[in-house]
Amino acid sequence: MARLAKEAAGTKFTIGQQLYFQVHYFANPKFLWKQEYDRLIEEHYMMESFNIPLAKSLDEAPAQKLRDFSVIKTEMIALQKHYMEKQRG
Repeated sequence: MARLAKEAAGTKFTIGQQLYFQVHYFANPKFLWKQEYDRLIEEHYMMESFNIPLAKSLDEAPAQKLRDFSVIKTEMIALQKHYMEKQRG
């Protein structure tokens, strides 16, 4: 994983994209996925879709969840950008 992160540095690809495109070369993706990820993605989606705040204030928001949601948001933006570039040609 550290090697993928290093390879992603300085490229247009995120760590998540590197993992998506290369994971099958070294592992079964089923072994890297946790049900917790599904829950986090669903929670992020619901909060974004229905404009539900994570907490009453930024100081009250759980730090780990803020980091997780930041990663999800970054990867979703990268996915949309990749998809749009593919559509252009």
